[in-house]
Amino acid sequence: MSNVKSFHLTPKIILLSLITFAIFSGVVYGQAQVRENVAELINRKAARNINDFILDKLQANRIVMLADAGHGNPLYMQTVIAALNHWVTRIEQQPEMNHSQKLPAKLYLILELDSLQVNKLKQYFATGNLLDVIQSMNFVGCQFTTGTLEFYEDLRILKNRIDKLSIQRRKDQIQFEIFGPEKLIDLDQWSFEKRDHFFIYERDEYSSAKIIDLLDKEPDAKALIFYGAVHLNTVQTRKQAGNQQGMGYFIGYYLTEHFRDKGGVYIFDRVLLMPGAGWLDEAYQKPGISYAIDNSIFDGIAIPVKMQPQPADGSIFHFAKVTEPKHIGSVWTENFVERIFRDIDRYKDVENDYHKMILGSRFHYLSIIAGKEPEQLDYNNAAVVEEAIRIWKRWHESAKLDIVRDIESLTFWKRIIDWIGASQDPQAVRYEMLLGNMLGYKVWFHAGAPPQQRAESYWRYLNQYRKPIVIENLIPLLWVGSDAEKQKVRTILERESSRKFKTAKEWLSWWHGLKPQS
Repeated sequence: MSNVKSFHLTPKIILLSLITFAIFSGVVYGQAQVRENVAELINRKAARNINDFILDKLQANRIVMLADAGHGNPLYMQTVIAALNHWVTRIEQQPEMNHSQKLPAKLYLILELDSLQVNKLKQYFATGNLLDVIQSMNFVGCQFTTGTLEFYEDLRILKNRIDKLSIQRRKDQIQFEIFGPEKLIDLDQWSFEKRDHFFIYERDEYSSAKIIDLLDKEPDAKALIFYGAVHLNTVQTRKQAGNQQGMGYFIGYYLTEHFRDKGGVYIFDRVLLMPGAGWLDEAYQKPGISYAIDNSIFDGIAIPVKMQPQPADGSIFHFAKVTEPKHIGSVWTENFVERIFRDIDRYKDVENDYHKMILGSRFHYLSIIAGKEPEQLDYNNAAVVEEAIRIWKRWHESAKLDIVRDIESLTFWKRIIDWIGASQDPQAVRYEMLLGNMLGYKVWFHAGAPPQQRAESYWRYLNQYRKPIVIENLIPLLWVGSDAEKQKVRTILERESSRKFKTAKEWLSWWHGLKPQS
């Protein structure tokens, strides 16, 4: 006799099952329908002309804030440049300023800079020498990149365009100024502890007060603000810097409160890279091209449970190829070497946190140029620091550099691959990180691969991608290299590409179009 028990579906169970299925199906269908409705709403309301959309908001508000969602990333900076050029184009198309259209005749571009940095930027506008804007702290951290250099060049081109337009228009001239509201910091008197306290409790209120004072004194002026995305927050937020944390407000809050009845503030959230933003609801993908939306379109409508409109007035979405800029500390030129030794003794104070950071970045840079393995120095020991400076000065006195040749021959990378192959560390982690930063790519290995095998993989990669590696590392020298280096670079680039361009900007635009994906 079988041990399997028979099971019979009673009419009551069948009815309960059908009801449950119907409810579940309705929920699934309902959510799918809501998502489709929202996707269609976004597609219908999306502004395909982002520049027009930004300018419309600038016409309607005293301030428009754009988020820099990654310091040094060209994509976000190009959004600013495109909007500013569109503003000038719209004015050029009008024989006279039509004030009923509220196109701003005086516009401030407010950047996350202090007054000294802005003055150096204006000095570059006059001289055309990008070395004018580069300071010692730019080599520390990861924020100052070739994307920043490109942005500054674009600003110079824009400023020249506006100046020419002002000469042509005897009346109804437009005015454009760059303003930096950040507090001017004396690094000789600064520390990490002071920095962290200032960031949490003082910085945004200070910068906001400078912006408010500027615009209150010039009631006819408007402002386009380009700041790190976190500073655009309009609610009280928990801030953290180093080991300190506390509740506080950002610039977005202070400006929104002050200008609420004085022209208003419109805030765009961070410019998003799409596709690639896997956390972003698929409804945002509907337009299929770059676009901007006003987040008020979501007011009063049902949205999918997991979908949250961005917490700002508007959003800009970019369907764009990512181009990775090079950090300024990975741009090799004789000009930077000479600049290092010009004031190297200034940064030997072992009691100063920032002096140690700056000196460490300089020693690292020189190690790459000289082909010496970077040392792990005790920067708290004055005698050790003094001796290291003396050794590097002796090297500088006898060094005969040809950096362009070393880039073209891949010498910088080959040295580190040799260090990997000879490493006693089973994974050569230290050298792999160094090489990865210099290449901009990660070369993968199977688990447990020994140093020699890793070195061989890097050799294959280096030989396979020699041409793009050389081109990518030569182009930035057209911005900051010596005259002799620039001449050599042009010769090599023209030979490698069979093309001729005049400026670094033109070469970079070509490069972005042809750069292979590894």
